[in-house]
Amino acid sequence: MKGIEADNIFSALFISALWAILSAIISLLLDYVTLRGGIDYAFYEDKQSFFLTFVISNNRSESANIEIGISSPIDGIVASSGSAGIEIVNPSGRVGNILSITKIPPMADYNAIVRGSKVGATPTPVLIQAPTGIALNRADPTRGRINFLQIGVQTACYFIIYFGILVYYLRAARSHTKLLNDKITRMNEHSNEIDNKLNNVTMLARRTKAYMAATLRYYRTENDFWRLSIERLLISDGASRVMSRRLLAIIASKFGYKRQNEIDDKDLDFVIDAMIDEEKRKRFEQLGK
Repeated sequence: MKGIEADNIFSALFISALWAILSAIISLLLDYVTLRGGIDYAFYEDKQSFFLTFVISNNRSESANIEIGISSPIDGIVASSGSAGIEIVNPSGRVGNILSITKIPPMADYNAIVRGSKVGATPTPVLIQAPTGIALNRADPTRGRINFLQIGVQTACYFIIYFGILVYYLRAARSHTKLLNDKITRMNEHSNEIDNKLNNVTMLARRTKAYMAATLRYYRTENDFWRLSIERLLISDGASRVMSRRLLAIIASKFGYKRQNEIDDKDLDFVIDAMIDEEKRKRFEQLGK
């Protein structure tokens, strides 16, 4: 079976064989089970008379009344068993007789043998009246025997049917599983693509932060250089250090710049160094993965 694993094939074979055997056995046993009951009859004849034997099974929870028509005249009742009543009725305008059996006890069997004279064709009994579910059948001489050929044929048929159904569903399940796996693969690829883009954005943000920190440090260094240069130039022209710094503060305030004190400068340098070190550490971790 192309497209199906060997394990699945063996499992399907085993399950199909098991169900086929069970189905054949159940089907065979059903032939010997009657839920409501039934009537079996057997025919025997000699040179002058014929004999009909009836075996009636009433599996109901209430008594049953049965009428059986016989195409040939009945001379009498040879034997009967049970407490049910039995009577031979001769209907007018009809060939043959009617065998009336009344009040067959519930969950009981009743047997009767009748005799008639051989006249013409072989007599045939016909069920005229009976409770629902009770049928008239000729006794099967093979009843009680196991027909191995029948079991084998039924088992083979059931096996083919079950195996075909299982293989069909295995193929459908495999196809459905393949579609799901393809969707999962595409989703994983899309997720990996998003992760790569996110990593690139994260790396760009880290580089930008590091660049901004380095630029900020450069501008601070340059600003301090020019501030000190101008301060020294003013002092060299005779201005005091206090007056020089006041003049620089006035100029800075005109341009909207307020110089922080020395402690703030050291704190800012510490923060910038920490940011740069953190970005370097993250970069090394990213390269090491």
